[in-house]
Amino acid sequence: MYKALIETSRGRAEFLARLFARAPLAGVDSTSTAVALFDALANTRPDSNRYRDNLRAITEQLTKVHRFALSDSELVSLGCVYGAFFTQGPALNYSFSSECRNPGPFGFMRGGGGGGGGGTFGNYGPYGMPSFLAMSLETDSASVNHGYLATEANFRALKDFESRNLIVPITGNFAGDKSLRALGQWSRDHGATIGAFYVSNVEQYLFQQDDEAARFYGNVATLPTDATSTFIRSFSGGFRYTASTNLELKQQSGRSMQLISGVEELVRAFRAGEVKSWLEVIGKSHQ
Repeated sequence: MYKALIETSRGRAEFLARLFARAPLAGVDSTSTAVALFDALANTRPDSNRYRDNLRAITEQLTKVHRFALSDSELVSLGCVYGAFFTQGPALNYSFSSECRNPGPFGFMRGGGGGGGGGTFGNYGPYGMPSFLAMSLETDSASVNHGYLATEANFRALKDFESRNLIVPITGNFAGDKSLRALGQWSRDHGATIGAFYVSNVEQYLFQQDDEAARFYGNVATLPTDATSTFIRSFSGGFRYTASTNLELKQQSGRSMQLISGVEELVRAFRAGEVKSWLEVIGKSHQ
């Protein structure tokens, strides 16, 4: 869905209007800030006719232009996902849930928090989960927004990647014996080095499942990396674990933070027996 919308949108304003099934945004241009774009979006209402037309265009872009063979269940899921953006607006967050197995009139059913109409959008949902709006406006410690909606140049860079099919989704098991190793071999065959590996908090679960952490780091060890290769992980322990890990939460939600560590350094520490748990992984990480 994102691929189709990014490829076919001329800029950020058009992308946001189509993502949330709204009329073209008024009073903004290519120089507008992300805040200005969302302010303009707040003055529009979701339109069911635009939802249907946009969903049809998204489907045609994927099936007729790219010739992806989408199954009936995938088409239902596509409508369900797009329906979440249509009904919830920029207040959409990770805590939202919908019933895709029994789609409603738009291929989805409403559920979770509100926020689909015009007016002010919420920043956080239940459990401190950030909304689409909050993530889109997030800045670094120097108050700089690096997101793809921050500037027209950022959006064009992402659009260029999508238009040239350079963002390739892979489905696999981090602890399995195929996906990561195949990715490493492909990279090696093309003379590439893995610069960054975003692992979210997957390691937390791998340490809870038999030897899967060991299998994961074994897979990582086969990737073509160097001293600059970096793990990027999400730590959502809140204030509960900060004392034991010497970390200070800096996000406005007070709930989570993004941490980094060297890939090769972490693999060496695991093999040396210095990392035996998720919290010890966090202890080897920094902001």
